[in-house]
Amino acid sequence: MQMLLRATLAGLCLAAPLSAGRGAVGRPCLFSDYFAEWRCFPAIVRDPDGNLLCGRYRLNDGGATQAPPAAGSPAATAIHRTGRSGPQGHFTYRDRSGNLQDLWFDRFREKDRWHADQLNGGGRTGAPAAAGDPSGILFRDVFHVVYRDLDGGVQDLWPEQEWRSRLLNLEGATGAPAAAGDPVQAVHAGVRHVLYPDGKGGIQDLWFDSAWRARRVNLGGCTGAPAAAGGPAAAVAGKDLVIAYRDREGGIRELAFDRGWRSTLLNGGRLAEAPPAAGDPTVRQVDGSGRHVTYRDQAGNLQDLWFDGAWHVQRLNRGGATDAPPAASDPVSLVPASNWEYVAYVDIAGQAQLLSRAPWGEWQASVLEGPAQ
Repeated sequence: MQMLLRATLAGLCLAAPLSAGRGAVGRPCLFSDYFAEWRCFPAIVRDPDGNLLCGRYRLNDGGATQAPPAAGSPAATAIHRTGRSGPQGHFTYRDRSGNLQDLWFDRFREKDRWHADQLNGGGRTGAPAAAGDPSGILFRDVFHVVYRDLDGGVQDLWPEQEWRSRLLNLEGATGAPAAAGDPVQAVHAGVRHVLYPDGKGGIQDLWFDSAWRARRVNLGGCTGAPAAAGGPAAAVAGKDLVIAYRDREGGIRELAFDRGWRSTLLNGGRLAEAPPAAGDPTVRQVDGSGRHVTYRDQAGNLQDLWFDGAWHVQRLNRGGATDAPPAASDPVSLVPASNWEYVAYVDIAGQAQLLSRAPWGEWQASVLEGPAQ
């Protein structure tokens, strides 16, 4: 099994530390495809100077592009643009001026594969400055980037021959309240959802089928789940839209929707004896319908709650499933078409850790490689 695991990981750069003495800040970003010609696992981290690093490559500030230093954590989306010969990778981030920079990679071009577009602030659109990190998704073959502006507006940017922008809350497409945290996106049963926390701990769900609509999914809206202390995570697992968030007591709440809403406290109760959360969770689907909700507790342990007809819990680091060190950042997760599981985080020493599990194997821990010295 170990030989098979090593063969599967061959070509992915998972061995060396990020960089000597520099470390990583913020959250890593995982991408759902890998650059075969780079032989590099598609994880992006930000260093203290605002460089975005993928393996031994710097993506901005004079590396692959001239895009400016990053102030936030990047988001990643794989899309296919009409009229091109193959998929493009997009990495979108907030710079120090509040502009959203979209770095995109076209692997089928022989020259000038990397490009950088400024999406707001008079670049591709006149949308206002960003106050937080973006979220990208593909919906009906169109790339959508949403972000929170300085006034709590949720801005939606998308290319339709040329880039366009729309305000989704406040006095825009809906009258939903101002955002107090960053939005996330999901597509469930052909419907696009944009979810964000408001200033009262409500989780607002802006959803689009043929028109934009808004609803609050906790605090007596769709469910009686309590106020959120952070931002939501969202994924689709089987037939369910799954939303997870941290409440003010450190509870991890799951709200699930198929034909109706249901609310569940996942930790600290009868379902799983897992400790209180210190950060925001991440959600992923495994094996087509099973779901995992992973979060950082107050000791820096990554607690993984998973459902296969009943709820279970395991610790992914610090002598649990792996010996990876304590977490300083919230985790991010990804399950690509191969059904491998990936969880990434920045540890307390500033190294970007990658935890991975093959469908047939055990969890493995690696340190994501950084730029060449």
